[in-house]
Amino acid sequence: MAVQNYTIPEIDAEIRTITEPGQRMWCHEFVHYAGWELYKKTGNMYDAFSEASFQCDSGMYHGITEEYINQASLSYSPKEFAEKVVPSACSGDKFKGNVPEAMKYHCYHGLGHAFMFLTDNDLKESLSFCDLLGINLAGSCYTGAFMENVLGKQVGRTPSHISKTAYDTSNPDYPCNILDDKYKEKCYIYKGVSNILVTNVDVKQSVLNCTEVDPKYQESCFWGVGTNIPGPHISSSGAAEKCAAALEVSKTSYKQCISGGMAFLIQLNLGDPQSAVEYCEVIEPEFKTFCYQAAGLNLNTWKAPGESLKDKCAEFPSSEAKASCENFNIKP
Repeated sequence: MAVQNYTIPEIDAEIRTITEPGQRMWCHEFVHYAGWELYKKTGNMYDAFSEASFQCDSGMYHGITEEYINQASLSYSPKEFAEKVVPSACSGDKFKGNVPEAMKYHCYHGLGHAFMFLTDNDLKESLSFCDLLGINLAGSCYTGAFMENVLGKQVGRTPSHISKTAYDTSNPDYPCNILDDKYKEKCYIYKGVSNILVTNVDVKQSVLNCTEVDPKYQESCFWGVGTNIPGPHISSSGAAEKCAAALEVSKTSYKQCISGGMAFLIQLNLGDPQSAVEYCEVIEPEFKTFCYQAAGLNLNTWKAPGESLKDKCAEFPSSEAKASCENFNIKP
């Protein structure tokens, strides 16, 4: 009932008063539910997205998409719904040219969450529904399904709706090893996410756990560890400092941690370059150029209509940093 009784800015203000890290860490699931209510209030995806807040890792956007699916699927079987409704769910006329490209991928990510909801957390079936979006969009949907496979609809520290194929600490490769190859990279990214949740943000141990998985996918797992370090409970520079623990394992794991952390940090702040500036400031000197390029890669998808990557990269303090940000496709 939060959205019915309070405005989104009022909900935001209340969330900002929560300072206890454990409570802040789990606010994502709460704003999922606020997103359900916001979609019911507005009645369409674009207006709901326009009003939503990015607080708590943009969970409100994911909840909006879940409720869209919940309402739109009432007249269809899951298969009919996936084939007839989903392909156009995140591509309405109002979305075109009005929001950054990355914002649309929040919508597709939300579809992955929603498929898990519709299939009673059946990961394989949910991924097969994501495939109906086509090769260019399915990946974002996969991430929502895998995220739900980790979180299991929790408000607090204990999943209340455990997946049938949850990550297994006794089998480092499960459930990735039972999936088709096209799903494995994303699966192992969320294995890294799962590792860091299990170790309660012990970055070094989380990375070491990644060294136990199939060597072909260890870098994906390292990257996943990095994605789950930034959050509403920690500053940008604090997240980068935590990533340094990965350097105790290897340079490769540190670079992947930097890259994954940057991707999530930019998403968390909806393309605000200042967060990337603060993050790169505390990265070890040998890896700063790599950090600037990781920033450019991710900022490029968050350009507002009419905005250039150069505008985004202008926030960096040196000409070298700006150039590396703008030329992110050149490997250091």
